[in-house]
Amino acid sequence: MDANLTKADLTGADLVSVAFEPVPQSLNSVVGIESARGFDRLRFRWRPTALVVLRERFAKAGLRDEERQVTYAKLRSQQVNGWESGSFRQRVEAGFSYLALDLTCKYGLDYGRPLRVLGAMIPILALVYTLALRSRGRGALWRVWQPDRIRKDEGQTEPERLSWETLKWPQGIPRGFTFRLCRALSLGLLFSLLSAFQIGWRELNVGNWITRLLPGEYTLQGTRWVRVVSGAQSLLSVYLLALWALTYFGRPFE
Repeated sequence: MDANLTKADLTGADLVSVAFEPVPQSLNSVVGIESARGFDRLRFRWRPTALVVLRERFAKAGLRDEERQVTYAKLRSQQVNGWESGSFRQRVEAGFSYLALDLTCKYGLDYGRPLRVLGAMIPILALVYTLALRSRGRGALWRVWQPDRIRKDEGQTEPERLSWETLKWPQGIPRGFTFRLCRALSLGLLFSLLSAFQIGWRELNVGNWITRLLPGEYTLQGTRWVRVVSGAQSLLSVYLLALWALTYFGRPFE
């Protein structure tokens, strides 16, 4: 700790798992540290000052990737220190930080991960929603036709429960297992998309835009556990999108 790195040459140095707490003022004269590797694996035990100075140096040099790595190293060390030797409150904060910020985007280092998680959730939950079509309980998918639709000859006034048995196809096409399965999967995927992108403000709603791509003037809604899962997906999707935007365009963890 408090090593003096004045004019030290760290060209190509491997800094993985290094306890990085040198004299902060000595970092400005270090040579070749930009070519070192393992910045995201740096750690500190007592003070993060040296990591903050190093991050500022990278920021001034326009080295965005290295800056993100040092930010991750600093926050990851704070999280680990709080979990291993902190009070109960610090342990709770460390656990929340790990689940909400480390797993999701590694404190901005992996800024594309939130979109990947969001994209993976859509087909996975589509399978869950497809199971609702096989359920006979109160948890179900419903097709709700718009009351002000143009084609009054299409649809019905009351909400229509969708199930494996009631999946309808145009006349002349047999309603075999393969057709029913494809229809059920497409409805599950549609409902998953609507749940994920039920985001907007007033007329600016992505979910409403998706419904405009449908041939019929209706939307899909869920009841009971389907509604709960859909609501959780919507909240998580909003969080992931916001986290991606903040980490990609800004520096929320500095």
